[in-house]
Amino acid sequence: EKQIILAMLENMSVKADNESKKRFHHTDLYASIPPTCLPIVYHPDYNITFMGLEKLHPFDSGKWGKVIHLLKEEQFITDGNIVEAREATEEDLLVVHTKSYINRLKWSFVVATITEIPPLLFLPNPLVQRKVLRPLRTQTGGTIM
Repeated sequence: EKQIILAMLENMSVKADNESKKRFHHTDLYASIPPTCLPIVYHPDYNITFMGLEKLHPFDSGKWGKVIHLLKEEQFITDGNIVEAREATEEDLLVVHTKSYINRLKWSFVVATITEIPPLLFLPNPLVQRKVLRPLRTQTGGTIM
């Protein structure tokens, strides 16, 4: 009985160690922030715009740019105060997503379903990657930063 419990604990320890190895990886998302910057992370790529298709979704996919524009207009910030977000890599995404899920994003139909923008299914996936998924990966990178 004691050996069974020890074996179970050993197995749990190995699983936990393997899980922590999956979660902790090298990433370039953390950057040294110059003292001139405020804790505002942004990148123009956050804003999803593509032939008006972004208007088919109720979520304003350009709101970040509008907020930054307003802050600049009111002279609360300048370009020198903003920390520029970096795009999350596939390795970064694999911390929370399966390889299978990430591979499925190479199909425009899947992206159209996830984003709830049906016309995306008619577009070539390289275009969907560049105009939809890259901005989402950059938003993810900014969130992690």
